[in-house]
Amino acid sequence: MGERERGVGAHPAARRGPPPWTAMTGRRAGALASKALGAAGLALGAALAVLPLVSPSPYLSHLFATFWLWAAMSQAWNLVGGYAGQFSLGHAAFFGAGAYAAALAWTNGLGAAAGTALAGLAGAVLALPVGWLCFRLRGAYFVLSTLAAAEVVRLCALNLRGITGGAVGILLPPLSGGQRAACALGLALFGLATLTSALVRGARLGYRLRALREDEDAAEAAGVPALKSKLWALSLSGGLCGLAGALFCAQTSYIDPGSVFSLADVSIPAALGALLGGWGALWGPPAGAGGVVLVAEAMRVLLGRAHGLAYGLLLVLTVLLVPQGFCGLLAARRRAAGGEAGAGRP
Repeated sequence: MGERERGVGAHPAARRGPPPWTAMTGRRAGALASKALGAAGLALGAALAVLPLVSPSPYLSHLFATFWLWAAMSQAWNLVGGYAGQFSLGHAAFFGAGAYAAALAWTNGLGAAAGTALAGLAGAVLALPVGWLCFRLRGAYFVLSTLAAAEVVRLCALNLRGITGGAVGILLPPLSGGQRAACALGLALFGLATLTSALVRGARLGYRLRALREDEDAAEAAGVPALKSKLWALSLSGGLCGLAGALFCAQTSYIDPGSVFSLADVSIPAALGALLGGWGALWGPPAGAGGVVLVAEAMRVLLGRAHGLAYGLLLVLTVLLVPQGFCGLLAARRRAAGGEAGAGRP
């Protein structure tokens, strides 16, 4: 074999591989693609926000009102489950507390604003004792403790008949403006939940929560106040869930313990939206909530009251097939593409 065939006599530039601007071009193309995707997402979001408000279809308004409600719930769950890594199945407790606080306030003559504020306050305050007890446990024990806490609150609402009406529930007058008003309120709630999530994500609390998620013992050794940080996150999450409960109460004009404290209809969909879309990501929960709402509407038609089976199956498939959610999957592919683009650098 000659020297040229072995590469010995080749020009030095031929042995260095592709020039460095090849990797730079790949990174710039990836950045431009991300910006284009973000712009397309904003345009799509604006269209989705306006469409149900101008559509003459009551069902479309109802569908989008439901979507905004569960997108806000998934954002609220993401504060604890996504940022802090605390997988909770007890968010129905805060949702139901907010629903009952709003319903009792409205039936006793308080205005809409006062009832809504009480709903958020009820969810935020209830989260403190629940978190103080449950955060002492980890892993599966924490999950079971949050589930038990929600069940305790449901039983209290069921047995305090003089206050909550027991199993009969509370009937409210229809919301003025119908489903369009519910859709607008849901959009406002989703905006508040997303703003809260973004602020927490970029604040010191967000960094502390992510450190606890990665390694709680190491974070505590480094001086991160674990219990205090997680209580802050759960209280914010509970307050948003309480507001969502008030919106649900206004949207349906009726609540009972079985509907607002339900594991299958409240806690699992809230968690599933974040897990499916991408827990820990800012835009993962609303993306996942869209899929959850569509599956729920289809399964209610096909399975009736057994639609909870579809939630359980979707939850298992998500954990097994896309444990980081679709946003995490896309991010991994972008990193892999960037690695391939930079592999040719000397």
